[in-house]
Amino acid sequence: PLKTPMSLLKNILTFEFNDSPRCPDFIRESILEVLGASIRDAGVYDRLAPRFIECCTEGGIREVLGIGAGSGESTAVFLDAVLQTVHTPPHIYISDLLPMVRVMAETCNRYPDLMTPIHHPVDIRNPSVAPDHDMRMVLSAFHHFDRELAATFLHDAREQKVAVFIAEPFTRSLKAFLPLFLHGFTSLARNGIFSTKMRLAKFIFTFLIPLIPLCLLWDGLVSMMRMYTEEEFMEMVAALPESDQSYQWQYEEVQVPLGGTASLFTGRVV
Repeated sequence: PLKTPMSLLKNILTFEFNDSPRCPDFIRESILEVLGASIRDAGVYDRLAPRFIECCTEGGIREVLGIGAGSGESTAVFLDAVLQTVHTPPHIYISDLLPMVRVMAETCNRYPDLMTPIHHPVDIRNPSVAPDHDMRMVLSAFHHFDRELAATFLHDAREQKVAVFIAEPFTRSLKAFLPLFLHGFTSLARNGIFSTKMRLAKFIFTFLIPLIPLCLLWDGLVSMMRMYTEEEFMEMVAALPESDQSYQWQYEEVQVPLGGTASLFTGRVV
């Protein structure tokens, strides 16, 4: 069927290079590496880590399944922030629908007792193929799920009686996006020069042919527009089928340096 201009515009505004299986590895890796470095430099996860520890302590969490983890770099940044709280985090399995097996393994090797990669694809429609876990965590990636997929994720977590921890580094606001945008310049430059993987391609397409910067900027702005608001989160859980269990959902916005705002959405059996 023919697509209308509005449907075409919607498809354009929901396309991210990081989502596409056709995206070259050096571009996808660069996007994830620069995002992780920018989040680290902006101190976003430093503000969210204490809330994670609180959720894990209250819920008795021992095993966490990280969904949509990409290369695992964002999880590693988050884990570093958690370790600074002097708490021992639960074990984290990292997974993705398009797992970057080599990079995930290298990332987890830095945390041999705390992180384990899942090398086969894990679809949030069927996360039961992953190891046993009592929390599902999505870091800086929940906005990649469309409304139907996001609701499916929340519904299945509740049905399986596992906790939910969703963190986004900014909200649907240019002001909230600004800190990562500013830190992105230095992170991009460092990555183009010092990356240990596919360095030549990353250098060329960062400095000589600025393809990576353009992909990063596009993905960042589209991500901002796709972020779920508090009202949208609450609408999704309010529409879930009735259950015999009591589940507590909570949305929070957390201020980060340079005037940014990160968001948290958590759920647990009570």
